[in-house]
Amino acid sequence: MSQDSRRWAIALGIVAFLLAVPAFAGDQGLVVNGNEAPIYVSEGGNFHVIPLLSKLNAPGANIFVARTTSKPGTKIPTHTHGENVWEGLYILSGGGKFTIGDKTYHASAGSFVYFPAQVPHSFINDRDEDMVVVQIYSPAGGPSDMRFFKWPTWSEMMEKAPSGNVLK
Repeated sequence: MSQDSRRWAIALGIVAFLLAVPAFAGDQGLVVNGNEAPIYVSEGGNFHVIPLLSKLNAPGANIFVARTTSKPGTKIPTHTHGENVWEGLYILSGGGKFTIGDKTYHASAGSFVYFPAQVPHSFINDRDEDMVVVQIYSPAGGPSDMRFFKWPTWSEMMEKAPSGNVLK
């Protein structure tokens, strides 16, 4: 089994565990092809989010799951989430520096990062490569995860882009 396959298997195992814990009242099952899902892009284009499980596609879901990509140099400033909102990141590739409370950690592919509710945290991709993670919020449907749906999608940005090399 390749390193990437092993990472995906672990990530999916974590997600499967988290999905087994809460009850999804009234939801039907779903399959989301991450290669076909919309990509939401932050201002500046350095942070991409592909929502896989949210209140929008599974209204009874108690967690939000996404695949995110942070470009080199991406900084997420110190912030907290709601009173009962926690966040987890399983790093598929790349890595960076994470500050949780008053401690700083360096994490790379294969690491899981946990941000407890109401604990200040921040992140910087201090590497020369993209960091790709499986991001999880619980509970779903709050400002922490729903903000991504206000960002433009990659498709919308390309429709408005002038012809030529739009990646420069």
